[in-house]
Amino acid sequence: MDKMDKKIRLKYVIIILILCIVPQCFIAMKQYPLLVGDDMGVISLPAFLAGRQWDDIWRTVAFYGGGYHILLTPLFILTNNPLIIYRGVLLSYVLLEAVIAIIAFYILRHYYQCDEVYASVLSILCSYFTYTKPTYVSNEIVLLLGLWLVILIILKLIEYGEEKRKKQLLSILLCFISSYLITIHLRSSALLIAIVFTIITYYLYKKKSLVSPIVSAVCFPLLYFAAQKFNNIVQSTIWITDGITEINNSNIIDGAENIVKLFNVQYWHAWAAIFLGQLSTVSIMSIGMLCPVFIWSLVFLYKMIRKQELRTKKNMSTAVIIILMSASIIITLGGQSITWLDHAYDSIQMGAYNSNDNPNINFARVFTYLRYFSFYTNPLLIIGLVNLKGNTKKNKKIMKWGIALYCFLQVLWFLLVFPYICNIRSVADVYIPFSIENYGIGYAGSKVYLPAIILCTAFFLLIVLLYHRKKSLMGLVILCIFVIYQYTYYGIVHENPWWDRGDGSYNLMRTYINELPFDHIYVPYEAMAYEFQFLFNDISVNISLPDNDVEEAVIFTNLYPIEGERYWTNFENQGYQSIKIDDNEYVFIKGEKYVQWFSKILEMQQ
Repeated sequence: MDKMDKKIRLKYVIIILILCIVPQCFIAMKQYPLLVGDDMGVISLPAFLAGRQWDDIWRTVAFYGGGYHILLTPLFILTNNPLIIYRGVLLSYVLLEAVIAIIAFYILRHYYQCDEVYASVLSILCSYFTYTKPTYVSNEIVLLLGLWLVILIILKLIEYGEEKRKKQLLSILLCFISSYLITIHLRSSALLIAIVFTIITYYLYKKKSLVSPIVSAVCFPLLYFAAQKFNNIVQSTIWITDGITEINNSNIIDGAENIVKLFNVQYWHAWAAIFLGQLSTVSIMSIGMLCPVFIWSLVFLYKMIRKQELRTKKNMSTAVIIILMSASIIITLGGQSITWLDHAYDSIQMGAYNSNDNPNINFARVFTYLRYFSFYTNPLLIIGLVNLKGNTKKNKKIMKWGIALYCFLQVLWFLLVFPYICNIRSVADVYIPFSIENYGIGYAGSKVYLPAIILCTAFFLLIVLLYHRKKSLMGLVILCIFVIYQYTYYGIVHENPWWDRGDGSYNLMRTYINELPFDHIYVPYEAMAYEFQFLFNDISVNISLPDNDVEEAVIFTNLYPIEGERYWTNFENQGYQSIKIDDNEYVFIKGEKYVQWFSKILEMQQ
């Protein structure tokens, strides 16, 4: 590559970074802390290492690894400002998404000889095509980066398959990344199984090993054992149990007993609805374009079996990516359909009465919940769109079959899924941006789902038409714009509904956060307790009420006045005084020292 080519490529890399980082930074920086049990599990390790005493919280939250967030421990040490910590964690995700785009750009240019413009648009699309966004703490973006690194390493293994030294080093690196992902989330076990399946398939087809057998046989068990040991140490050190109860989310086979229910015809509707619901939802998320990509993948694999297309390293690389992603999708979605089968079945039994007013609406989440498997569709979409760029007779036929698959999924979705989620807006995250509606609760049928499907269908057909008329770049740009739109719509329009659980209390006390006269508080409401523990991260939060004989206590709650009479009567009889912080937050105080302190800061606030 000459200097001119390097300058041109650098220019496109800079453009990609700007278009990926700047908008996503804006989204991340406007977020306020949103902490539920899962989120607290994600950041528990850096909080613990920074000296936080969140013992009561660690009794209730699920285990969510720590292999990535341990790297953010300095952020927790350098400041106790919850807004800085929260947004700092989110900004780290933004940088990871930008790295993903650069990896995709390199693969598209180096292995697919894609022109700079088309590769740039695809890379930007890759960065934004995620179900999980930098609006709350999670592991998904880290897992997506790990997935792209695995793909890159495998492509390098194919490229340098005849060079022993490089093959050994790349095999070690693949073992390391694969094992490391176990410390991010146990769900990555699906990817490990898919990698093994891909290596076996490659050997059966090529009659030679994709990786260095001896090196892999030695390194992988050691690194996998080290990853599991790391998880065990984190669990035993931080998570507090009674020694009998298993730590939530520490076992990937939870719910495996539901396998026997697949032989019961009563569960078949629920099982099919999980697959069809999520596949239909991810087709909407991709503006329909995953449907022709799915068809293209099947056609390519069919020709692989017939040994008609795999005469080049490029085609072999494509086949490996398809096999790896397909296996990961089937394992992940299949596993979820088993472990969540009861949720789907119960939701269907509720029928049309399944609504936001029902305390079990979380059951219906399984029909549209793309958090688990959708990031495997990210590389598949990118590689598929590269191969569908040419206006060949074969691609035209694939596009037509893609339209048929899209229509098939929507029809079955209307028949098997829609009746059970039409009253639930809180499970319609993917659909809401295309209906220009708000997130939250309420009816969703003709207000959210139907407008979204109609709009996506129209633009899907437009994109296919542009590809058909040899204007694939224009079609890709439209797809990219819509993916970015739904990404930013969620980040900007999505209001943090739980921030008001503790914003009044935090705003009242933040000026005095380093001089509080108490080192622990009581928050008798689990969801609010997580929020308070993060906001007041240097004090201990008890998810309970104090004993009756406690002489000094501070109780924060936003349950009053919903259950105000009961709370007020109980607290008043026990010597508590109440202070109204805002419309939904109260603090109940017992002990002269605490009463005087709160009275003083309230006077200073007025």
